This record gives sequence, structure tokens and C-alpha cells, in this order.
Amino acid sequence: MVHYFVVNPISLTNRQDFQQFFVDIEDYLPEGSGSYRVYFSRRPRDAVAVVRSYVMKHSSEIVRVYAVGGDGILFDCLNGIIGLENAELANIPYGSSNDFLRSFGPGVKELFRDIQLQLLSPAIPTDVISTGRAYALNHCTIGIESRAIAALYGLSGHMSRSKFSKFISPAYSAMAIFSALRDESRYQDYEVVSDGENLSDSYSAISIFNGGFYGDTFSPCPDACPSDGVLDVLLAKKLSLLQIVTKISDFVHGKYHKHPESFSHKLTHSITVKSERPLYVALDGEIFYEQSLDIKIIPNAIRFVSINGQPYLSDGSYTAAR
Repeated sequence: MVHYFVVNPISLTNRQDFQQFFVDIEDYLPEGSGSYRVYFSRRPRDAVAVVRSYVMKHSSEIVRVYAVGGDGILFDCLNGIIGLENAELANIPYGSSNDFLRSFGPGVKELFRDIQLQLLSPAIPTDVISTGRAYALNHCTIGIESRAIAALYGLSGHMSRSKFSKFISPAYSAMAIFSALRDESRYQDYEVVSDGENLSDSYSAISIFNGGFYGDTFSPCPDACPSDGVLDVLLAKKLSLLQIVTKISDFVHGKYHKHPESFSHKLTHSITVKSERPLYVALDGEIFYEQSLDIKIIPNAIRFVSINGQPYLSDGSYTAAR
């Protein structure tokens, strides 16, 4: 097996973390062994082609690709390995948020930072979201949530990532409300077809989950499981500003069922979303602008390294691997 560490250097600005990371690699994969390489990503999407090229050059071996950082570098590595049968994907969490790992349960960050455990643990079959142009592990959001994330990108440009991460959840809520002040941001008319069912309507948000967690602390769809072969879709009907203010907390904490007049939940294998206005789309936090989307689940699309083989959450309970 070949080990390929893809590092987002912005996520390892803490000198102690940086040094410990490389000490651990050298302890378990000595220099000169020929079994590992390290690549430092230079900008968003930079790693996609680099990872793909590296894995393809080692087609006769299993290549375990480690995304070292947050959700952004994990997104790049996923899109680099997709469709390559000799690739495995791992995440060593040093980002401002590592939302996909929350699908293994709370408090797992230190386990996934353990290099020895990462090297020894198996990779388990994992579903992937496809939009036709890009792939995501965790979620795809359309509408007001994506606008909030776009607003946060502007906010985070004025503070360091370490400081920004402390405020990501309250800032997300504030930006969601701020972005809803205008009608054109608060809702949109969509043509929606889910597994052949016509769900077209005016919606404030369309949220599609493979894993059920985002925004560092939020859990809109905690029963979503990245290995069940289906997508969980939450549809937020056209909401007034007052409804957003009073209901958003329940929505982002998985209590959407308390407001059936505003939110509905669907299980689907594929969903098409179109609109006359551009779609604001967030794939695992990465912003895209589209006119239409054909989203589907690809069961068992990749193999993801799970510490000690711990399965994904599916019922909200978890016992940490030891």
C-alpha cells in the first residue's frame, strides 16, 4: 500500500500540530521506505488533478489518500479519487470544521488524528453524492443555507481561520437571517422531481444529505447514513422572515418534524432541481452557481478509512472505538 498525504497548509498553522504530524509519520513510515509521499495544496481545487494523477500512476497498488485539514481538502481529495478502484480515502482532521467525520459520532477528532490508527484501520464502503459535475461526501444545499455559507466566506476573509472557527455557528445563524432580509434571497420557485415524484414549489431551502451534520455543531438530519444507499432530503417551504427567525433553530438541530407545515423529509435515490434564477449551491461547504442540478446517490462509490472499522451512525447513538 502507498500512503499519500495531501495537506492544506492553512489548517496546520499551529506549529506544535505541524511538528507532531510529521513526527508521527516518520515514526510509522520511516523516510526512504518509499511507502509515502506528502503534497501541500496551494489553492482550492489544486489537489484534484494532482491526486488523480498520483493514484493513476500507482494503478497496480492500493493508494490510501489522506486529506489533512478540513472539509475543503477532503472535498478535493474525494473528487480526485472518484472512480479509481485502487484508491482509499482518509481524513486527518485539522480544519475549522470536519463535518463528515461527525457521521462516526461525537468526539472522534482525536481518534482520527492518530496516525497509527489511520494506517492500521480498514476502509469501509461509503456512498457519494453526484451532481454530474462534482461529488460530495456529506451534503448538498440549495437556497438560503448556501447564501449563508457564501456570506460567511466574505466574513471569514477578515479574520484568521483559528479565530473564525470559534464563531462559525453563531455567524452561520446570523448570516442566514441576514441573507433572508430580501425576498429574492428568502425563497425561490423550483422545479423539483424526486424519484419521479413532482415536488415543484416555492422553497426557502432544499437540503440533501448523505451524512447528517454541518456547520460544525448543527445536525439537521442526524439519521442520514453514508452507507444506506439513499439520500435524505429536507424541503423548507417558502418562509417569512418571522418563520425563519422562530424555526431555524429547530431545523438545524434535527427537529424539523415539529413544523410539518414548513418542513418535509423525503428519502430518494435521485433528485432534479431547476429554476429560472441561478441556483446557489453548497457541496460540502464549497459554493457553486448552477442553472439546474441532477443529483443522485452512488452507493459504495469509495472506501473511506474508519478508525477500528467503526460503522457510520444511523440511529443517533455511538460508542467511541478504543
